[in-house]
Amino acid sequence: MSEHTVKPVESGLLVLASEDARRKIFEFNFSDAAVKVFNFHQTDKPLANHFHKNKDEFFLFLEGGGVVFTAAVDVDGKIIGEIKRHDVGPMCTICIRAWNTHRFDLKPGTKFVEYSTKPFDKNDMYASPIEFPKQAM
Repeated sequence: MSEHTVKPVESGLLVLASEDARRKIFEFNFSDAAVKVFNFHQTDKPLANHFHKNKDEFFLFLEGGGVVFTAAVDVDGKIIGEIKRHDVGPMCTICIRAWNTHRFDLKPGTKFVEYSTKPFDKNDMYASPIEFPKQAM
């Protein structure tokens, strides 16, 4: 019979983590993951424009939509490969792996859920090394 480790079940309530004129963010951090809900009000400027070294992010768009631009980066934060465009809308999902810079150009009223493979860590957010194309909605 093989040995295995059983982790405890965790549950919780999402709480308001951040709010400004652009958006509201509700979040819950598990011991080794996180869930967030984003509600966007003003989207006249691109959002995100960063990459992570230590976590993957999965997004489920519930309302609204727009364009997500991504590009792989090397250990120095320089782009390797092409900039990819992902059109998103209700019920679309996108998985952004570690070491992929990403930027969101969204419509007002967009709402999505994010699942991360690690809890939020302000020290694992690195500015995007590129200028993405300007998006017209």
